Amino acid sequence: MGNELITSVSITALLEARSRLKEKVQVAFARLSEAIALEISVTGKKDSALGHFLTSGREERYSLREPDAALTLALRRVDARFWGILMDQSGIRAFMSAKKQRAFDTLIAEGKTPVFERSIAILGNPFLGEVTCFPSKK
Repeated sequence: MGNELITSVSITALLEARSRLKEKVQVAFARLSEAIALEISVTGKKDSALGHFLTSGREERYSLREPDAALTLALRRVDARFWGILMDQSGIRAFMSAKKQRAFDTLIAEGKTPVFERSIAILGNPFLGEVTCFPSKK
């Protein structure tokens, strides 16, 4: 069975798109961080209405003051979406039990997937042997 399923998906295109997306998000978060810092310095408040508006009060609320932290959180969500795309387009989900599919869907929804990077995506590391969603961290 080998890599037939994976090769039908353009992993290279996904990786290139992720790289372009990361660059754009990094610039955007840096600008948002500057705007939030300006708002805080002008208002004297401890938190930012802009930051709160942008995140609707989710856990990332204060991270927009720190572009690197915001970038990490955003890319975690992007990576989860890319893993979902890979699984859907490759047909790998068809080989997973319903229980494993639900577990995988939960990991995607929570953004708890590995970084979507060339070594993992091309080698199919999380999918070797029995189809397990992701390797356990040791």
